[in-house]
Amino acid sequence: MCQDSEGVQSDPKRAKKLYNEVVPKAVDEYLEFIEKSKSQNELQKLMNPVWHVHNGKIPTENFIMSFSMLLNLVETSNADSKELLWKFVKKYKKDISESNYPIFDNLIDNFNKKEKIWIKKLIEFEFNYLEFMGFGIDLSECALTGTTDSLEWVSPKSGRAVNSKAGKKWSKKLLKLPPFLLDKKIDADKNDLIDGLNLTGHFLKKQIYSDLNKDLPSSRKKIIDSLKN
Repeated sequence: MCQDSEGVQSDPKRAKKLYNEVVPKAVDEYLEFIEKSKSQNELQKLMNPVWHVHNGKIPTENFIMSFSMLLNLVETSNADSKELLWKFVKKYKKDISESNYPIFDNLIDNFNKKEKIWIKKLIEFEFNYLEFMGFGIDLSECALTGTTDSLEWVSPKSGRAVNSKAGKKWSKKLLKLPPFLLDKKIDADKNDLIDGLNLTGHFLKKQIYSDLNKDLPSSRKKIIDSLKN
């Protein structure tokens, strides 16, 4: 695993801020760019990032609430379905219809799909985030044999992958590697998602939060608990 390096990697407070804010901030900026486009002329729209994201066909959807607020609503409401979460949203914004807010409806849908797509995306983000911070998990080959097939575990010390045969003897001390981190096309069941959260959570705690003398966000534990039920 890569060791600490200069810049953001050596500043744990900055690292924690990046982890907690980067996704909500990115989504909120995207929504804000859509809102700004409504009052822009043609030249200004060409300078707007969403014009290029949507090939010149910028959505006309109105702004309901920030993604950060939606995250808080999901956590505090404990809503377990898309319909129930929309009811909470409508308490905040009355007389609105889901059909008029396809982008926002998709955000809500991703929180409550049975496939838990958003949890898979969270794990993939954490995995990439660790790599960006200089603490990447090495899944290129087995640390013991150098082979690339049947990778099933990750060493909690080195952060390197171990295949099923070589790691069988020490399986209780190793972290389970969910298949979807090796191939994004592979679907993830609840056990895979739990394994993924445990894997990235271990290295987030070890490499970043331990330097701050803090625990991982309580919301991660709530996600794992919801998957176990």
